[in-house]
Amino acid sequence: MKLNPGLAKLLKQLISEDYLPYSYFNKKIVDSLIDEGILEIIVLSQSKKNVRLKSIEYLNNYLFNQYNIPDLSAYIIAMSDNQSTRADLALVSGDSKVKIGNVFSGFLINSYDDIYGTLSEEKISLKPIPGSFIFINDYKNFLIAEDIIVLVIENFENFKYIEAQKNIFPLDKKLFVWRYQSNALSEWLSKLPNEYIHFGDFDLAGLNIYLNFRKKRLGSKSSFLIPENIENLLEKYGHRERYLKQLNNVKNVDFSVSNDTDYLAKIINKFQKSLEQEIFIKLDKT
Repeated sequence: MKLNPGLAKLLKQLISEDYLPYSYFNKKIVDSLIDEGILEIIVLSQSKKNVRLKSIEYLNNYLFNQYNIPDLSAYIIAMSDNQSTRADLALVSGDSKVKIGNVFSGFLINSYDDIYGTLSEEKISLKPIPGSFIFINDYKNFLIAEDIIVLVIENFENFKYIEAQKNIFPLDKKLFVWRYQSNALSEWLSKLPNEYIHFGDFDLAGLNIYLNFRKKRLGSKSSFLIPENIENLLEKYGHRERYLKQLNNVKNVDFSVSNDTDYLAKIINKFQKSLEQEIFIKLDKT
């Protein structure tokens, strides 16, 4: 199975246009892309909704990880051209048969704690050697002790340099997981009793991504990471322009559904600023 050419064209349109009618999309597909933080809904009235591209970076990651498509425009052209050769298809999708499947099925983990888990009933260390990460492919048979906190990180740089940010993480045993556009992580988390902490950008869009991701873990313990000095950091390093750009996109989001998002949203609105999580890496280097 391949990426539907019709959907590919709609996604391409969203890159260049502000929005498209919700009715243009398959509900199941668009809802999935909304949960991944790629698209968002703009409610115009009780019966009319539009779809807007929320993150082109997330879209590009999704297309590459799920379909091995590095260039959406080239893919659309090749799929529309009856004269395209197998070499052409291999160039635009990494496969001459344009087969689907999760190119990157699983997730990356990292830790600076000496912790262990089991993979297919075999005990494994979850602390990678310096300069590497551990990729869990057979995640359905991957288990960890219940006292290990799962800390999901949005940004790859923050995932890479976890030791530089030790002061903002809890002292308990932790397993760090990088969240990218794949259902593998949410599927694995949904079956765990472990506490789950989400580390994303400290802005309204970041909170919305967390809330959408959290929906997949109903009944589990989850929270958004909030450093003790977040107010000082927002005031000193926050960006007003980014905050203002996000307002219209999240005007229909109810942040009060969770105490942590309610608290952080109020602080963000108080200072009217947005703070990227990469700041904690930069602060360590100063």
